[in-house]
Amino acid sequence: MQELKRIITAQKEEIEDKFRNRRIIERDIDYERLKRYISAPNVLAILGVRRCGKSTLSHLILRDLKACYINFDDERLLRFNSADFDRLLQAFYELHGDFDYLLLDEPHNVPGWELFVSRMRESKRVVVTGSNSRMLSGELSTALTGRYVDFTLFPFNFREFLAYEGIYFDGYSARKVGIIKSKLEDFLKRGGFPETYLFGRDIIVRIYSDIVEKDILKRLRIRKRSVFRDMIAYLTSNFSCEFTMSKLCRVFGVRDVHTVREWIDGARDAYLIITLMRYSPKLKQQFIAPQKVYSIDTGIAYAMGFRISENFGRLMENLVAVELMRRKSYFNADWEIFYWKDH
Repeated sequence: MQELKRIITAQKEEIEDKFRNRRIIERDIDYERLKRYISAPNVLAILGVRRCGKSTLSHLILRDLKACYINFDDERLLRFNSADFDRLLQAFYELHGDFDYLLLDEPHNVPGWELFVSRMRESKRVVVTGSNSRMLSGELSTALTGRYVDFTLFPFNFREFLAYEGIYFDGYSARKVGIIKSKLEDFLKRGGFPETYLFGRDIIVRIYSDIVEKDILKRLRIRKRSVFRDMIAYLTSNFSCEFTMSKLCRVFGVRDVHTVREWIDGARDAYLIITLMRYSPKLKQQFIAPQKVYSIDTGIAYAMGFRISENFGRLMENLVAVELMRRKSYFNADWEIFYWKDH
């Protein structure tokens, strides 16, 4: 119990230090809308790619509220299991007294977490974060049928990047347009992961590796690990390009097209890539036509070894595709997004 309380306290201090010593950029979303989701006895699930700012957003939503927090993506909690949740609850009460809100960061690392969340929602307002969309279609949906709301967060968009740089668009002028255009190329190179602005582009390689190793390979228990790594690197570096499952099978020597489909689903569930179908008024043609793949962040695409001058058009298409998916998540849930190819 004492060790668990030390971990909770240390994590709380780390978050407080982050908010005290770093610039926190307000995200381009409707905070009040997210708060309304937890005003009723629902669970709010904030999902998105690893390191895109889910924890920070959760703390912004719950600031000035009586909330308890724990991050399960912590090596000190590797042995935590479902039997320890009651100990966790007791530790929260001993440290903080009564509380109204509960924030669980990456709880899907613990088997049976969804049952604990289901129990807690009866008396607390619960926010969970996750870096894999499959936690909704599987664990959480089974325990909380119709009793949760999900929101997908993306890395910084261009407006948020400009805010970090201290640039705000307040009207057209030759000087302002020139500055913003120069920053666009910088944004395409650096991408939207907040940590990139603190630690440089080298951190993107680590983020990419963590997504592949922890969020896909480990979760799906893929046996042909080297083949999978090669295929995902191929798709990530061929952003804004068409692909077919059968061609991927031939290129990487995979016999079963269902295996490739499962791998791509895993990369999509971990928010590493986005795939879009080609638009056609005929549903059958949508399924027959090649799909297009996009990287979740142009910084990842650039880190794979490509240069702006050689791929500016593809990078801009990638940027637009991600922005459309972002607006679908933030503001227009009923949108359907395709790519278009003319004759």
